[in-house]
Amino acid sequence: MRGEWTQAAEPPGTGSSGQLRLHAPASHTTRAAITAPAVRATVLLPALASTAKAAADATYAMRNATDQAALDTARARANSAADELVTAAGELLGAV
Repeated sequence: MRGEWTQAAEPPGTGSSGQLRLHAPASHTTRAAITAPAVRATVLLPALASTAKAAADATYAMRNATDQAALDTARARANSAADELVTAAGELLGAV
């Protein structure tokens, strides 16, 4: 996620296109690492759809951080949302 935050934090016109290209692989890798598990959880346990989306959205929200304090806050929210997803999945799987 740090790659996406760094890319988003660079004001337009301040980074070279080479710098932005360096961040692109990290952004794509991060997106895949977030999206794939969220989709799997939703497909396998449809009742998790809203919780999985909330966790993914909270993680993606880190891209909007404008400084380190905002990033730290967004990261804490993303961690909490991920914990909620794990708890919800555990409750659903325990009920099976």
